[in-house]
Amino acid sequence: MPRNKYPEQTVEKILDAAALLFTQKGYQNTTLQDIIDATKLSKGAVYHHFRSKERSHSASVTVWATRCGSRCAISGTTRP
Repeated sequence: MPRNKYPEQTVEKILDAAALLFTQKGYQNTTLQDIIDATKLSKGAVYHHFRSKERSHSASVTVWATRCGSRCAISGTTRP
């Protein structure tokens, strides 16, 4: 099986899907299978980058906070 040339894009795709699902369904009601289905990636591809729902949640929160912080800095505000 060929290696993914752009793993950072795969991670971003997973995190974007996870963030959307956590927002829509809530953390407790979102499964890793939901994330797999939303990304249309193989189970192995998702598990390669995130071994658990907890890790994908933690990473998606970090990405969201970073993106929000960047927007706040650009707009000159101090809160999201």
